[in-house]
Amino acid sequence: MIRKRVKYKVGDVFLIPSSKNGFYVGQVAADTTAEIGAPFCFIYDENALSDNGCENLTLDTSQIISASLITPELIKFGEWKVCANKPVPSHVAMQKLEQARKNGFVGSKVVGGGLVAEYLDTFYGIVDVDQWPDPNYVYRFFLVPLPAHKTR
Repeated sequence: MIRKRVKYKVGDVFLIPSSKNGFYVGQVAADTTAEIGAPFCFIYDENALSDNGCENLTLDTSQIISASLITPELIKFGEWKVCANKPVPSHVAMQKLEQARKNGFVGSKVVGGGLVAEYLDTFYGIVDVDQWPDPNYVYRFFLVPLPAHKTR
């Protein structure tokens, strides 16, 4: 069966399944797909226990733990469910995005969507950071330091 592609837009909130339980919360902050092939997304220090309670989430700048260009295939094919559309909070990362845009995105890194859940599981201590050959590979995804024993 061919899946219908999901069209996403700026402000769309999506849920990334955790390997333990519940979902991590992301948001399309800027649509840079035409320019570099990936939207610019915020990932929040917020979780949802089910894919139904998304409308009640309060998302603000202080909760943003990652701001990255992320490949869109998991959104497009419904693996990451779009559950709401909310205003995108203002964050300093948007200024860095504009600078990258002015530079033609030269030197920008695009994160494969398939790695995002693993990075988040590592951030929350579900996956041991020692499983990564180079933990710095994971750390660079986050705007905040990886906590020693952060739990969900």
